Amino acid sequence: YVALTRSLQYQTRDEGPNAGYAVELASGRLPTIDTPVTTDARRYPQVVEGLATMVDEPHRHIWTANHPPLYYLMSLPFVAAAGALDAPQVMLVGMRLINAVGSALCVLLVGLIAFEVTRRETVAFLATGISVSCAVLVSAGGHIANDGVAVAASSLTLLATIRILNRGLSPGRLALVALAGAAAAGAKAPGVLT
Repeated sequence: YVALTRSLQYQTRDEGPNAGYAVELASGRLPTIDTPVTTDARRYPQVVEGLATMVDEPHRHIWTANHPPLYYLMSLPFVAAAGALDAPQVMLVGMRLINAVGSALCVLLVGLIAFEVTRRETVAFLATGISVSCAVLVSAGGHIANDGVAVAASSLTLLATIRILNRGLSPGRLALVALAGAAAAGAKAPGVLT
């Protein structure tokens, strides 16, 4: 809801650098923390317009390039669609939706982890309810950010690991923990620790 109803103006200082990261990848370049956010106002008017709200020089650069590119690679179809349709808002809304879906998966995974640990449906239901009641999750889940994808991948890694500990090793469980762990490491720098 938040991703779809929020203004096309940037809501946080992170949205511009995050959008800029996807724009750079779409251009075939992997940005660094010193890469300036695009100034192509014709193709990316919201991105350029958002630069006007950045009062400090570091936020005019893609300082989010310290993170791995998974979220931004997932955003490329929206960057391409925005260009093909000449509708730049498609990129912003699409990138917000990816984060929103990741955030929603986090809520589901909290319940699954709670059930896997306790084997009690009531505990799983309460854990899910508590996590969905966090206003910051709902609000931040509607921004252009890699957090939803990163936390979902890390949570899935945790769930898969707990299942291996509880039920034993199997090819399917090992594949799940490997894929989820790779996604966690590819989505955000802290995911490498996961």
